[in-house]
Amino acid sequence: KGYSDSLQTELNGTKVYRLEAFRKFREILGKSWKNAVSKRFEILSSAKEYAKSIADLLANEPPSIVHAHDVPSYLLGCEISSIFDIPLIFTSHSVPTTLQGIPYSEEGLVFWKDLYKEACYDILTVGSNFALTKCLEAGAPQNKVEVIPPGVDVEKFRPGLSGEIVRLKLKLESKSALIFSPVRPDPRKG
Repeated sequence: KGYSDSLQTELNGTKVYRLEAFRKFREILGKSWKNAVSKRFEILSSAKEYAKSIADLLANEPPSIVHAHDVPSYLLGCEISSIFDIPLIFTSHSVPTTLQGIPYSEEGLVFWKDLYKEACYDILTVGSNFALTKCLEAGAPQNKVEVIPPGVDVEKFRPGLSGEIVRLKLKLESKSALIFSPVRPDPRKG
């Protein structure tokens, strides 16, 4: 399907295009990374083909930057970045162990590491020093990686609830901030 008006939004005066996922990636790989290296050419050819169709749709109003969040969108982002000669920011939400619930085989790790070494991104952002270490170990160029820890602006996001019942149950001071974060707490995340 690609781009449509329903996938265009505006954020702080900037047009944002949200594109359909690069589904062919999962179709080619199936449920295993075992064939990732041997299917690399097919995966990259498919990304090029999809990127060309997106570029045609955006030709009248090309983007100024590409921001990708996972390997399929990264592959697509590399192509879009090249077509329009614009920067690519790649935010890696996982490190070379699993991707979208698929444990990496040795061949999958080779595929992943090749992506980091090739570095078609201008900047790779990660959420923790642990992720930084893993990405550097995988071959990401140090001068292209930035750690941007996830966070919440507690001055801006204040729903107005007192939270006193929760603080009492948790035996917290009355002025302690309460933040709900539906993630697995892990010290390595920073």
